[in-house]
Amino acid sequence: MKRPLKIFLFALTVIVVIGGVLWMRSLASWRPVKIGRGDGLEMSVFYLSGDEHTLLSNRPGNTRNFPYINDITTGKSINWPEREPAYWTFSRTVPELTASVERKGNQGELRVREVRNGHLKRAFHWPAQKPFLPSLFLSSNGKTVGAVQNFCCFLWNIESGQLIRRVKLNRASLPRDSVVEYGLSRDGKRLIGCTKGPGRTWDATSGKILLSWKGVSNQNFAFFSADAHIAVYTWLSTTEFQTYYFVDTATGKVTGKLDENVTPNSMQGDEIFLPHKSNCQVFDTFTGRLVRQLPGPRLSDGRILRATHNWIYTASVKNEIFRWRAR
Repeated sequence: MKRPLKIFLFALTVIVVIGGVLWMRSLASWRPVKIGRGDGLEMSVFYLSGDEHTLLSNRPGNTRNFPYINDITTGKSINWPEREPAYWTFSRTVPELTASVERKGNQGELRVREVRNGHLKRAFHWPAQKPFLPSLFLSSNGKTVGAVQNFCCFLWNIESGQLIRRVKLNRASLPRDSVVEYGLSRDGKRLIGCTKGPGRTWDATSGKILLSWKGVSNQNFAFFSADAHIAVYTWLSTTEFQTYYFVDTATGKVTGKLDENVTPNSMQGDEIFLPHKSNCQVFDTFTGRLVRQLPGPRLSDGRILRATHNWIYTASVKNEIFRWRAR
């Protein structure tokens, strides 16, 4: 064999070996890492907090304190300092905090707590009205919390406890029997309210309506993007095929559409994660377009608890909590 040919074959072998090693390392980097255990998957709602240790859940028929808190590193439950509140919310963009509210006499009491231990950060009060059906929301930066009751919006600074504003919202023929979900723009200037179909954008200072949209009659509001700039609705056809519509809350126009039979188990701000049989697809919240595909988690890998720009957290059928790469 001639020397140039030997050199070529040797170089080719080296390249193949190095390529194989890098390929194997790449595959290994996509393998999930076990970080703890949950406490049963019969929960109707469950969510991993920002500390990667605390599992927040609600069990059907649960007679214990609510929410049900579980430390995934020890497997032990954490005693929550209050019984089940009348209304409760948490934010996927602020996973460290949760807010709950109850009526106490002639006042509404809103409590903001740390998810990891139930520590009370601040309690807020306002005059309760009848019917007492407040909606709660946490701003995406975790600095403010709000409550809307009978279209009167209260907004507080969580750290100082200061009431930032109290403003009456023009309801403009929103359905009386509908539940309104609220979101606050990142600059705090716009308040967005969404129901089944209709939606409104208000000036958060004056309460004046800036924008209204109708939507399709059976569209159900699903979630906001992190800055509430996009409201995502779901529409279920007669054949039970699900479509997601992305509405720009500044214009009321549909910016994108996504036809999927898979329910998005988790989303984080500007991305939606959809597990499929063979991979996990990631879509842009603003357009509904596919931006990348990941080797996992797949549908068979369990339920997504939480997703960030870097990590995806899942719970397997064996109650094990795993962390996956998100990009």
